[in-house]
Amino acid sequence: MNFTNRLDDLLSEKVIHAVPKANPDVGICETIRMLEADLADEIKAISAYDAHVKAVRDKKVKEQLAEIRDEEKHHAAELKVMISRLQEEGEEND
Repeated sequence: MNFTNRLDDLLSEKVIHAVPKANPDVGICETIRMLEADLADEIKAISAYDAHVKAVRDKKVKEQLAEIRDEEKHHAAELKVMISRLQEEGEEND
C-alpha cells in the first residue's frame, strides 16, 4: 500500500468513526488525562518535525516543516493552558 492510499484510509470515515464519541459525563480528572495524552503527542510531533528540519536539505521543504513544527508548539502551549485551567478548577472544587 502506498502513502496516498494509507493517507486516504486514515482520513476515511471508517477510521474517523472509530474514534469514541464525546461523553458529557467525563470529569475533570479524565479530561486532564486526555489532554495530557494529547500534549505528549504534540511533543512527539515537535521532536519529529525538528529532526526532519535538521535532516532535510531542500530549503523550501525545511521552511515548511519548520512552520508545521511551530504550529505544533502553539498547540502544545494551548494544551498546557487548558490543563492548567482544569487543574485549578479541580483544586477549587475539592
